[in-house]
Amino acid sequence: MDSLTHLALITKAQLVFNVPGTFLSFPVLSSFSYPIDYWSFASSTTLTAEQQRNWAEFCQVANSLPTGTIFQPPPDSYLWDKYQEVLKTSICAAGELTAEQQADLAGAQSYLRITTSEGSQTDSPAVLAYKQCRDAWFKAVQDYNTQKLTADAATDSKQKAQWTNTDEPALRVRVAATEANWENNGNKTAVERAQQVEETVGAYSPQLIWDDWKSQLIPDIDLPTDPTMGQFGRTELVPSDAIEEKDWLSSTLTASEIDGLVHQAPKELAAIYGELPKSSEIESISFEYRSVGLKRNWLRPEMFNKCFWKFPEASRRLSDGGDPPQGEWPAYIVAVVLARNFLLKTRPSSVTPPVAAHVAPPPVFWGAGGDGMIMTMPVTPSPPPPAPKPPPQPEPQVSTEVSILCFICKRLPKCPNPDPELKW
Repeated sequence: MDSLTHLALITKAQLVFNVPGTFLSFPVLSSFSYPIDYWSFASSTTLTAEQQRNWAEFCQVANSLPTGTIFQPPPDSYLWDKYQEVLKTSICAAGELTAEQQADLAGAQSYLRITTSEGSQTDSPAVLAYKQCRDAWFKAVQDYNTQKLTADAATDSKQKAQWTNTDEPALRVRVAATEANWENNGNKTAVERAQQVEETVGAYSPQLIWDDWKSQLIPDIDLPTDPTMGQFGRTELVPSDAIEEKDWLSSTLTASEIDGLVHQAPKELAAIYGELPKSSEIESISFEYRSVGLKRNWLRPEMFNKCFWKFPEASRRLSDGGDPPQGEWPAYIVAVVLARNFLLKTRPSSVTPPVAAHVAPPPVFWGAGGDGMIMTMPVTPSPPPPAPKPPPQPEPQVSTEVSILCFICKRLPKCPNPDPELKW
């Protein structure tokens, strides 16, 4: 894949997956492309030593600090370390719950989470269904956006008509259907109501909520150590069988779309490649892709939005809430975009095979002979050699590895942002 095609590919990802409150971080300086077997840790219940080593490596990457559009995190700096520090050192506001509030909070928490046999907490079946239906809606929206970009870049009137009259209406119906399924079968209203109760009621007793969060991080379970990679925070793919699934979305970039996307590339990404060639040697690139969420049972990300805690040092900030945010840990990775089954077709060779020259008929000579005028003809030359066969067309190049195309990162609001009206 040449630099123009790669730049076009990540620019399209930027247009499809970027949503308010998030940004994409691209590993253009490092390759995160692995054989399918590498990802077997995601769906295996009992891990081999190699699978655990791969899992530890992935967890360390997925919990690194994303610093911007170019993924180049500082070494040996992980989300679980910063999260533990916040839990251990922060100060909570004072407050107590009434008996009614305690009952409401307990009901919301029992609906949202269950306790495993190991003693840790995980999503309840209702929340699992919620996330599954939500992710199906996300997928439908992403497919719509991807195909819309391709249709917008098309120059063929038939292709544009196909999008307007057939594809766009069908995709729009699919988006609406997945949203309705999220509401009807994904407990959307009930889950979000319980989340709202937990957020609202919990603010009346910050220390109670804080102690609950601390209890959910069990180092012996959530922070294992691999002999080779060292400590890592358990981070799972959602769904766990995402790699094996066959219903990945597909996309094709044509040469014209590649040219158009390059001109929309963010400046910081284009600068990585230096001086770009005027045109790509790629005729088209096809691939499959999907976004995959990350699950961390030890992390309660709602902490970052709460106003009932603060650092002992008033000047410390995880994030200043700016755009882009600045601070000790202003963003974290919430999902990855994976790509596989790349099929590259290069342009046909520009060398024109030689064409046999036209051979004129031999001239006729008339002269005098013993019996009068006779006609003579020169010796007929041998037939010209056949035209050489055109050079063979290049075979499509296929990649069977699964690559991390980008990381989807969530920005933190101003954090901490203690409410001065609370009792400290």
